[in-house]
Amino acid sequence: MKRLKLFFTACLSLVAATGFSAALMLGPVTVTLQNKCPRAVKYEIKGSKPSNGTIEANGKVKLSIEPGHQVFADGELCVQVTANDNGATYIVCR
Repeated sequence: MKRLKLFFTACLSLVAATGFSAALMLGPVTVTLQNKCPRAVKYEIKGSKPSNGTIEANGKVKLSIEPGHQVFADGELCVQVTANDNGATYIVCR
């Protein structure tokens, strides 16, 4: 019984140290799409909540995207978003 209590205490400490949001991330993640080209780039988000837009020349756009969605830039797949991508920046044109 004492070992079981120690095990649960250790598990709770680990979850508290990493944070509940990291341990149970179920919602959208925030990613930045950066355009390093001297021209505008069109992007499209494909998934259950599709969207699209344009990133101006040498500009950035911060998006909230559900894990599993795909990001296309000028018609080419740029990234498939995962929960680990929260806070990531992706270059869509160089």
